[in-house]
Amino acid sequence: PGGSTSTSEESTSTPGKSTSTPGEFTSTVYRVTDVFLQRESFKLDKNLTTRTSNKNTKEALLIFVEIKDEATAPQHPVFDWGKHQGTIGVGEIAPLDGLSNESLELAEKLTRKFGFQLRNSTFSSELPNILGSEGGDYDWLASICGLDSDAELIKSLPPSVRSGFEQALLIAMAGAKSVSVSELMLEACGILPGTKEAKIPKILDMNGLVSGLGSGLESAEVVSQAASLVQNNGYSTLKVKVARENQSPKQDAETVSEIRRAVGEKITLRADANRGWSRSQALEFAENLSEAAKQSLEYIEEPCLSPEDSVAFSQASGLRIAWDETADHSGVSEVDTSGVTAVVAKPMILGGAFECLKLAKRGKEEGFKIVISSAFETPFTLLYYAQLAASIQAYTSEVSAHGLGTSSWYTPTKADDREAQVNLNFGSAVTDPNLRNGVMVGHLNHCDNNAIINSTETETESETESGGLSGSTSSSATATATAAAEVSLQNAQVAMDSILDFMRRASPYS
Repeated sequence: PGGSTSTSEESTSTPGKSTSTPGEFTSTVYRVTDVFLQRESFKLDKNLTTRTSNKNTKEALLIFVEIKDEATAPQHPVFDWGKHQGTIGVGEIAPLDGLSNESLELAEKLTRKFGFQLRNSTFSSELPNILGSEGGDYDWLASICGLDSDAELIKSLPPSVRSGFEQALLIAMAGAKSVSVSELMLEACGILPGTKEAKIPKILDMNGLVSGLGSGLESAEVVSQAASLVQNNGYSTLKVKVARENQSPKQDAETVSEIRRAVGEKITLRADANRGWSRSQALEFAENLSEAAKQSLEYIEEPCLSPEDSVAFSQASGLRIAWDETADHSGVSEVDTSGVTAVVAKPMILGGAFECLKLAKRGKEEGFKIVISSAFETPFTLLYYAQLAASIQAYTSEVSAHGLGTSSWYTPTKADDREAQVNLNFGSAVTDPNLRNGVMVGHLNHCDNNAIINSTETETESETESGGLSGSTSSSATATATAAAEVSLQNAQVAMDSILDFMRRASPYS
């Protein structure tokens, strides 16, 4: 990784394929041949539900990274972009107001700079064991860029940028190696595909999201919504929003107790307070819960504003708690997990899938479970997160319902069309040309459009001087391009529109 001078011509084996012995793989050197950036605004079907944002649009940067085996170019056409060149992965960079520290503008600036650094880098098809002895300090992106890269720039990359580039590279690698993304992630845990330890689940459970009081619904309507998720959609775990504005802890407790009576004892309940209570208010909630509800309540996410009050509440009430915002703010290596049952991990906020895997290692050693959750990313990225959740379940042997049910914000969906599980479809034939093993194939057929990506003719003067990336939305860049580049740009835009349409329509539900 990072400037290796060896080439794949030294091996006659098929790149990325297993040898006669399970778990043994040949090593291939990949080169990053293109990096392309597009900014996109997604119209949402309903408003966001974070404490600090209720917008009905989501801004995101889409990063396209092409890798190429210099010895043998992979041949896996998906979109007809024209002449095939390499394997492309798509990553999403979408910091969310109120959760992310970085703005989209800062993320875009650093994405352009890092993308320029990444271009023409070489790296091995064999992922390092990020959970090994040096796992806590290992930086995969820095290793890809090599010794000549800007160390300070890489160190300064915010979590959303790291997550997006990591996503694009892993999806591209999965396509090049003809494996699932979850198999790649297990490889990063030191578990190679084909070995007996690599038991990736075919089905993942999701938790159903109940809006809760304060969302314009009365208590009876909230209970009815919860019952419908169980009866019509088959959810076995429900997450109920509590501590909303103008709702008392007693009202929330009574509603959760009514939900427990309506759905029965076999359904697991979770509550999410988003740090909305004081310690005394949290205790008021606990005191007014029915005994049956207490037994069904797996945990309460972030009951109090301060982690110290949340832990004290748990000790006083006997109710279990989980971290969400605390992990976001503290980071994987620093978060204190004493006294918690679970940690809700958002890859976009923590800094990518590898950071979540490091957290999973801590959970395996310290006795807490990992619940992968989203920050309202596109359904395409939810599919990628489902692959991450599957790899964590295989690594830890801990089964959990994950929080990836936000695709309905992007696609109008009837309640009875929702599913409570993700069918990852591992080991079965590909039935959708845009999907393999539950995630979009990383290799997109790339047209001969180097002019868009690499030619200074399609970059504005300021972008060229700053070493930035050109983007498909730059009118000045298009105006100064050659006729051939204009045609390529149009072809690429059509293909990207197809990808964007897929990203809007894709669902982690089978």
